[in-house]
Amino acid sequence: MPTHLSDYYRELQEREGYDVLELIAAWNNSTVQEISTDFRTAVELSQIVQQVVPVRAGSTNQSIGNQVADFFTMQFPRHLNAYELRACAGAGYPDKVLACRRDGQLFPLELKATSGWNAADSNRRVLTSSSRKLREVFHRTAHPSRRRGV
Repeated sequence: MPTHLSDYYRELQEREGYDVLELIAAWNNSTVQEISTDFRTAVELSQIVQQVVPVRAGSTNQSIGNQVADFFTMQFPRHLNAYELRACAGAGYPDKVLACRRDGQLFPLELKATSGWNAADSNRRVLTSSSRKLREVFHRTAHPSRRRGV
C-alpha cells in the first residue's frame, strides 16, 4: 500500500493502464506565501466570516457543506487579486482549479466546509477517485486518450 501521495498516484495510474506521469510536486515557499496572502486579503475584503449563509431547511450535513462551499465561491473569489477560482468539471477530485493570473499556473483546489477543524481527525482527509482529472487539467503534457496496452 502506498504511503506517500506521489506513490499512490503512480500506482493508481499503473492500475488504470496509463503511462505514469508525475502528478504530485512540492510547492515552492514563495507560491505558498503568495496564495496565502491573496486568500487572507480576500477573506478580509469579502467579509465572508461575518456573513450568514442561507441554508435550505431539512438539509443533510453533506448538503449543508455543499451549500456553504457554493456560497463561499459566489462571494469570495471576486476579492482575489493574484489568483482566480475556476470550475473543474467532472466527478471526483478536485472541485476547483486555482489559477495564477500572472503566469497561468494551475493548482487543484478541493473545497470543504466545516464548523471546526481538528488536524488529528483522520476523517477529514480528501480521498481521490481517478487520475483522469489531474492528468487532463493539471499535467500540460498529459495525453488522457493515450492508454497503455489498450
